[in-house]
Amino acid sequence: HWFFPLPCDMARALLRYPGMRGIQRGWMIGLAVLTLSGPVRGEDVADGPKDLDEIRRRLETLEKKLQEKEAQKPSDDKKPTGKPVESIYDGGFWFVGPDDKLRIGGSGQFDARLYEQDHPGDNTFQARRVRLYATGVLEGAWGYMVMGRWDRGSANLHWAWIESQHSTTARLRVGQFKEPYTLEGVNSDQHFDFHERSIWVQNMLQLEDLGMMLYGKTPGGRLEYAVGAFNGRGKERDDTNDDKEVVGQVTLLPFKASESKWSKGLAFSLSASQGHMEEDDLKTTSYTTAAQTKFWTYGSGVLATGSKDRNSAELEWLVGPASIRGGMHRARLGDLQMAGMEESVTVDGWMLSGSCLLTGEDKPRSGPVVPKKEFAPGKGGWGAFEVAVRHEGFEADRELLKQGF
Repeated sequence: HWFFPLPCDMARALLRYPGMRGIQRGWMIGLAVLTLSGPVRGEDVADGPKDLDEIRRRLETLEKKLQEKEAQKPSDDKKPTGKPVESIYDGGFWFVGPDDKLRIGGSGQFDARLYEQDHPGDNTFQARRVRLYATGVLEGAWGYMVMGRWDRGSANLHWAWIESQHSTTARLRVGQFKEPYTLEGVNSDQHFDFHERSIWVQNMLQLEDLGMMLYGKTPGGRLEYAVGAFNGRGKERDDTNDDKEVVGQVTLLPFKASESKWSKGLAFSLSASQGHMEEDDLKTTSYTTAAQTKFWTYGSGVLATGSKDRNSAELEWLVGPASIRGGMHRARLGDLQMAGMEESVTVDGWMLSGSCLLTGEDKPRSGPVVPKKEFAPGKGGWGAFEVAVRHEGFEADRELLKQGF
């Protein structure tokens, strides 16, 4: 083994070097081993100054690199600063930052359903709707929502979507969410006037579906629109054919900017959809009343292999604490097949409802009623009270019943 001698000033320089402090013993032991491992040759001593200059140059390069790394490390007084976040409660827990928002909330509807003696259903208490969700905005431009549901004892994914919010005129949403069909259908479960939607909407719409939608409104909000493409089979279900269900809705609020309370709450809406079914087995498909009483069930072996079209027209009129809503609907299922027979079915429906807030609050078009006095009986506040009534109809082809469909 050969070695070269280190002058005293070089050894001291190495020991003073910050990067070398942790390995001083290693150097000293290494030098000792090398010193004992062989004799010193004259030619090596003569070449010493040349090797020393090379070592000094390398140490200077190493020191420079380590200094650059030290400068890149955040010091205690230069810790990265995050965005300030404020937490509030307003219809849910909100965490709000300069560009981001997160809301965590939930809702529940619990029913006591009592029937007459000759009714086929049993009296029951029911967790009709239980929801838990997280929704918000990222970087001021991307909205999102994830919602789970625990209805009647079953747990499922209810909503999961993300959308661009760069403009109110045109927004694109993808995921699982409500189809844009009828004012009654798109209104939140928490905010419609009755414990169930009208009988036609309840049975002829799948409401939530997988797909994508473009929606928005004109400046001033007089015209709202939405159009989307969906699987057409409901929540968490893949499609069975290449044709997508196309759904669209247009709502006109001609007097929204009016100062008159009699006209500003008037709205007209048209909805339409067109889809295709391919050997969809209808044996588990039933139509029910609001009390979940089955009154129409397709027979075993009935297959839907044709088109599925829907059309609806609605009117909505809000005046102070009162509201009037109405709608006419039609759905047509083509090419129902059973045992060599083929038929189509047309289902018509209509609905007319009225409501009034007895405590005088203004009736919102969508969203919660804000009571003039909060519900605090000990302080004399009883919240808001509303009465509502609805009359509705559902009519289907009786010929299908005669033929056993």
